[in-house]
Amino acid sequence: MKKLKRVCAIILFFTIFNFNHIYANEYNYDKITNVNIHIDGQVYIDTQINGVSVDYKKSAIEISNISIEIEENGEKKTYTNFKESNNSDSTGKVYSIDTEPFSSQAKIIIKGQVLSDELNVNMPFEKEYKNEELKSFLTSNECNIEIISRDLKNFMTYDVIFKTEEGGTFQDEQNYIEHTSILKNEKFPTLPQVIGKEGYEFLGWYDEETNEPIKTFPQEVTKDYTIIAKWQPQNSQDTVQTSTTKDENKNNEVAELNKSAENMYSHNPPKTAVENNILILIVSYIIKLTVDVRL
Repeated sequence: MKKLKRVCAIILFFTIFNFNHIYANEYNYDKITNVNIHIDGQVYIDTQINGVSVDYKKSAIEISNISIEIEENGEKKTYTNFKESNNSDSTGKVYSIDTEPFSSQAKIIIKGQVLSDELNVNMPFEKEYKNEELKSFLTSNECNIEIISRDLKNFMTYDVIFKTEEGGTFQDEQNYIEHTSILKNEKFPTLPQVIGKEGYEFLGWYDEETNEPIKTFPQEVTKDYTIIAKWQPQNSQDTVQTSTTKDENKNNEVAELNKSAENMYSHNPPKTAVENNILILIVSYIIKLTVDVRL
């Protein structure tokens, strides 16, 4: 019995030891203590404004005033004192900082100021990483985040897309180019000319997101737009009016029938008949009195 207890105790000891060892390894592996932010120094802007395609333009981009906010278990910590160095390929920079341990369950927000003299850009930048996206940047005890050209391009530019419903087409359908990669606060694109198909009437331009008519277009591009030209058949309004007229006529006919039926079932005897009935009653009463007196 004592040997059995010793064996069980030894097995329990090694089980607990192995569990703690595995847990400790996972804990140490999951904890990150260093963050490196790799920033691409060149952005390709392929502007297409007012239906005219502009060739790819490579522009130099910098991000200053880098800060990182790490949030985990309801606690937030902000780091700003980054070490700055050039990328090995000389196309950007690396910003590095040591942090307090955090896990892959954390949320990271990177902030900075995007600068480009060539594009006349000076605007704040903010990007959030969490869940699977953050896990893809984790290696050993480091977090290597890459801010690539596409990230910066999408941050700095918007797309303005024009569409048309089946009732019409663009005047220059073959050469029409969508208005993409427009820098923030650029002039709003000129509206494309549209032509209605036979039997269709142009209703106006509508915002695809809200499905509301656009009464006034903005002066500058401040967000993504998808704008739709809407149409309706030209005879649709005539059809509505014809249908309304038929309904009105039908209602009038029903009213006349109801009036006739009311007259039929609520007929009152003429006033002269009433008077005659009263007269007959009086005469009958007089005759009865006369007979009674004689008797």
